[in-house]
Amino acid sequence: HVFAKIFFCININKSIKNSVGSVNISIVNENGKIVIKRSIALNMDIIPAGKYKEFYEIMRLWNNPAYRKVVAKK
Repeated sequence: HVFAKIFFCININKSIKNSVGSVNISIVNENGKIVIKRSIALNMDIIPAGKYKEFYEIMRLWNNPAYRKVVAKK
């Protein structure tokens, strides 16, 4: 574990919900600690071609590098 004092954290709350499923990402500063919550749920096992755009929208947010890492400075 690496611990660093948090001086600045932008609160982020992103979510998408459509007929294929949903994705929720939150990054918040709670009393000097960064709390990251990520969840994804798909409503179907096989995504039909007609639903690919909605599936891509969910996966694009889920895989976005901006919401997959935390940078800390010692």
